[in-house]
Amino acid sequence: MPCNLPLLIQFTVSEHNKMKNIKRDLFPIFIGLTFCLSILLEEYLFKELWIFGTLITGFLVIGFIIVLIYSIIKKRKRLILINCIFILIASSSSIVNWEIFKSKKQLEAILIDDLSSLTLILRENKVFEVQPNTWMGPTDSFKGNYKIQGNRIIFIDEPYDSDFIPDTVLIYQDKILLKGTEQKPDTSFANYFQIRMNELNNDAR
Repeated sequence: MPCNLPLLIQFTVSEHNKMKNIKRDLFPIFIGLTFCLSILLEEYLFKELWIFGTLITGFLVIGFIIVLIYSIIKKRKRLILINCIFILIASSSSIVNWEIFKSKKQLEAILIDDLSSLTLILRENKVFEVQPNTWMGPTDSFKGNYKIQGNRIIFIDEPYDSDFIPDTVLIYQDKILLKGTEQKPDTSFANYFQIRMNELNNDAR
């Protein structure tokens, strides 16, 4: 049976080009994958590597943007599709933290220190959140259960990684006091949360 040499050559060249394109896409896909992982593990990287974790994430974000622009300019449809999938996966990690998916806020207050702040949120489902924020950006939040007794907030779970916030705090006028009593309130610097919003049904409003 005669060999169709031109057809064989065309097939070989086609397969070679396919392999070449696959190899050429490996590095951009690797950048996209590491970008996606860095977004999903952002809090862990910051906790373990501090500023270096943020720098790693920043470099990968820049690299991913360059790869995406390159894909669009070169009209690499497959690469654009893969990058869009990476964006969707990375975005999914923040979607679960959207306020719309959480229980309604009952109270929000903030404590401002020299170089940091703490935001306290009480939710309708009796879950609290304490969100630290430093000059380097937000860090890990603390979550747990709470209950209200009169004008006192009792944290059933530990609200912070030190004893800075006691397990029971006092709602006094437009503040949440960490120290003191109603008769002798301590409103000195960094010893109270300033209430921004309060929809709790108690006598301390």
